[in-house]
Amino acid sequence: MAKRLEIDFSQNQYSSYEDMVAKILIRIFQNPEMPFMSYQMSNDFIGALLGNINKESNFNPFAYNPDDAGTGSSSSGLFQHHKERETALIDFMVKGGFSADRLQNLFLGLEQPTEQEVSDAMSLQLEFALVHDGKDSEI
Repeated sequence: MAKRLEIDFSQNQYSSYEDMVAKILIRIFQNPEMPFMSYQMSNDFIGALLGNINKESNFNPFAYNPDDAGTGSSSSGLFQHHKERETALIDFMVKGGFSADRLQNLFLGLEQPTEQEVSDAMSLQLEFALVHDGKDSEI
């Protein structure tokens, strides 16, 4: 998996990447206007979701695995979406405001994300996984 992109924390309100991710996720889960917040999510569900994200991507919304499990296909994002789901995720993120070229550079680790891009990517990827990922969202 691609190395997690590091951000210079000397110039902002966070002490580390993990601190930034935790605070962004708290903001997302506290935002009643997020489409998935209409569902009742137990603390157990949120804990399981965070455990899955940690295992899949180490909380890196721009995690990229070019040869996931030796299949020759890549996986991307917080949940390491694969094949058609990866394509659908990228399309959803472009519709959500990212440019396709910028996303490619972020996933390939060629550019550093801004704090706002990390926040936007997490919000979009959570929304995609919980609302727009077809039958997988229903599960």
